[in-house]
Amino acid sequence: VPAVGGLAVASQSGGMGFALLALARDVGLGVQAFVSLGDKVDVSSNDLLAAWMDDDSVTAGALYLESFGNAHKFARTARRFAEHKPLLAVVGGRSRARQDPSASSTVGVGVDALLDQSGVIACRTGAELTETALLLVEQPLPTGLRVCIVSNTGGVGALTTDRADGQGMLVTPTSYDLGAAVRAAVPGAVDVRNPVDLGADVTPVELTAALRAVLDAGEADAVLVVLVANRLTDRAALFDAVARAR
Repeated sequence: VPAVGGLAVASQSGGMGFALLALARDVGLGVQAFVSLGDKVDVSSNDLLAAWMDDDSVTAGALYLESFGNAHKFARTARRFAEHKPLLAVVGGRSRARQDPSASSTVGVGVDALLDQSGVIACRTGAELTETALLLVEQPLPTGLRVCIVSNTGGVGALTTDRADGQGMLVTPTSYDLGAAVRAAVPGAVDVRNPVDLGADVTPVELTAALRAVLDAGEADAVLVVLVANRLTDRAALFDAVARAR
C-alpha cells in the first residue's frame, strides 16, 4: 500500500486501480483516497470529484475511466475541480476495435476534446499518470507559463524546447545579465540563451551555480533540467547538484 499523501484515485477498473496503487508506491507517490467504482451503480466519478474538491487533504485527483455517463455533468464538475486542483485521467476502451461497428470512428477525438475542455490532464498510461501526479503533488505549481530549459547537450535542449512550445509554454531568451551570470558560473557553456546548453563536461559545482543564477534572476516560473549521462561527468553528482540548487 502506498504511503499517505495528497492524491485521490478513482478507478472504473479494480485491476487498473490496483496497478495505479502499485505504480504510486514504486515512485514514492502518496495516496489520500482510493475508490474502485466498478459499474458506478451508487457512486460516480462526479460524486467523488465534488467531495474531493472541498477536502483540504486532497491536493490532486486521478481517474481511470471507461465511460462518462453524463458527459456534460462530468465536464462541469471536472472543470470546477481543475480550477482548484490538478486533475489527471486515463481513459480506456477508446480504440475502434472496442466500439460498435456502427459507431463513429472519432470516439478518441471526442474524448480528447472533452478532457481538454474540462481542464483534465490526459495521460496515456498508468505510469505516465503516476509520474505526472508525483510532479504535481510534490512540487509547488508554477505561477506562470515561462520556462527556462537547462541541459548539458544542445540536441536535447532543442527537442525539449519544441515540446514545451507545443504545450503553450513560453521559452523566451535569457536577458543579457542572466546570460552573463550563467557564463561566469560555467565558462565552458556552449549557449547561455534559453535553452541553456552548459556543455557535456559541466561539473556539479558549475551546474549548481548556473541553476542558482537562473532561479535568482526571476525570468522563469519553472526551470526544467534535462541531463544526459556521459563519461565526462559523475551522473549522481550532477543530480545532487540539481538538488542543492533547488
